[in-house]
Amino acid sequence: GWFDKNILDKVLFNLLSNAVKYTPQHGEIKIELKVNKNQQACVSISNTGKGIPKDKIENIFDRFFQVEDETQMETTGTGIGLAFSKRLIETHKGSIAVDSAPGTITTFSITFPVAREEYRQEELMQKGSSEPGRITTRLESVKFVPTNESKEFAEKLLIVEDNDELRNYLKTIFSSYSLMVAANGKEGVALATEQVPDIIVSDIIMPEIDGIELCARIKSNLITSHIPVILLTAKSDIQHKIKGIETGADAYIEKPFDTDYLLAMVKNILLQRKKTREKFSDEPGQDMDKAGLNNNDKQFIENIKNIIQENISSTDFSVEKLSTELGVSRSQLFRKFKALFNLKPNELIRSERLKYAKKLLQQKQYNVNEVALKAGFASTSYFITSFKKYFGETPSHYLHR
Repeated sequence: GWFDKNILDKVLFNLLSNAVKYTPQHGEIKIELKVNKNQQACVSISNTGKGIPKDKIENIFDRFFQVEDETQMETTGTGIGLAFSKRLIETHKGSIAVDSAPGTITTFSITFPVAREEYRQEELMQKGSSEPGRITTRLESVKFVPTNESKEFAEKLLIVEDNDELRNYLKTIFSSYSLMVAANGKEGVALATEQVPDIIVSDIIMPEIDGIELCARIKSNLITSHIPVILLTAKSDIQHKIKGIETGADAYIEKPFDTDYLLAMVKNILLQRKKTREKFSDEPGQDMDKAGLNNNDKQFIENIKNIIQENISSTDFSVEKLSTELGVSRSQLFRKFKALFNLKPNELIRSERLKYAKKLLQQKQYNVNEVALKAGFASTSYFITSFKKYFGETPSHYLHR
């Protein structure tokens, strides 16, 4: 047969997982595969159990749809696995259906074409195999694409979600990003502090540390305070939203969320941050107060400037010494600077030295060699080259004004 192995793997995994989850002890699960006269494969997965009320079946493939269990007075969520499976199998030119009634057998069936003529030549990819009987040809281009763009993003995205199914779904829709994943807020804070991602998407209701506390810790830590945080929650209470915004959350999205909207939100926030970084790297002489920083980041930069000024004449002052003074690792400092300004810490140190040198030259009290030493440059020739590149004029130009 002709089919996409990746798609079928995901769909069957979801359906089997649900069957196992909702089958009682000593219950039964049955799997059947048939090929009908139209050369379509029909896979059905049936399980015994409580079943699904008929008035609920039409909504079973909606994201986050919940079925109330009257016998235990609780609500069972169908999550996003079934909605995801439906989208996948439809992408494979197939369909999915369910048949169930309370206290009987529940059957999920997927139907999809496996005949060669159902697919265009460009949709097919052949693979050779020395093992007879194994399927060696699969549909390559019919696959689930979570976004309209095929570009590989360099940005690092941290997902913080305790629900396995939703966490896996978020991993799927953000598959174009460099992903980090945490199962609760405590893990999320630790990962964010160590890896310094470009953006965080977090649930609010979680064990250990909830999303509100996670956001508060991220925004109050000088290493992570610049990271945008998007909070996801099923709650619609306005006070809950206010708490999220007060902790510094950059966006607040209610479940069930629209996938395209969430993707667009992440993309837009990252785009704005990128524009800020590009503006600063294109105009390295500008005041950092104009770079769109929050108060914590302004304080962070202010601390750095003070440390640099205290060591401005020392030719031995380095990034390592700066990170030691700040109490952070060298790698954390580099990631923070790249995220804020697309610059390296040593570039800021050199920038501050050059600005100080310009002030000394304008006083007309020292020659070029003396200014170079007072600004921490061991080599006069390197100082002259750096100065001209930064300001567009040589140091001597300021002495003869």
